[in-house]
Amino acid sequence: MYNGEFPEVGPLGYIWDYITEAGLLTSWQEIKAWSELTDNYLETWEASLIWKISTAYLNQFQKSSDTECPCPFSPVVVGDSVSVDSKIKSIMRAKKK
Repeated sequence: MYNGEFPEVGPLGYIWDYITEAGLLTSWQEIKAWSELTDNYLETWEASLIWKISTAYLNQFQKSSDTECPCPFSPVVVGDSVSVDSKIKSIMRAKKK
């Protein structure tokens, strides 16, 4: 789990609050149902942003299950048996996929 500091979210922080409250919403039906149940009626662009953030998160989560592609929030630990050079090469190989 990430224990560092999160960057400032700015004026759209409420969108992130919606996502943390509702969970990842990856279909328009889920977004509509959540919106109606909570009386948080969304503008079209807000619903689209929630969908884009949710799907981007899930896509990265799936990619990060590959050992060659560490999660973006996980620190890269380089031990004695692994050189920095080889770790960088493995990360760059994952980027090519």
